[in-house]
Amino acid sequence: MVRGMLLWLNGPFGGGKTQTAHEVRRRLPGSVVCDPEHLGIGLHRMMPRALRGNYQDIPAWRQSTRQVLGGPSEPAACSQLPPEFTGTPRQPAPARA
Repeated sequence: MVRGMLLWLNGPFGGGKTQTAHEVRRRLPGSVVCDPEHLGIGLHRMMPRALRGNYQDIPAWRQSTRQVLGGPSEPAACSQLPPEFTGTPRQPAPARA
């Protein structure tokens, strides 16, 4: 069985994560880019305007992203995935003073 490696890029909006991912893909033969933001944007657009919020808080987004990344189906077993993919809703960031 061929084992792969997951390279997780994290950072602020506009920080160059997508550009970096595509550059890594260009330089690393056989690699692919999986951007869960595309799924989130689609889910966000399908929701009624009154219910729209952060797509990362939509359970379907977290579950689908976990499946695409090959994570286990049971949230309790997702020790290698960040909390936002285990089915636990994200907490809003505290307001800055």
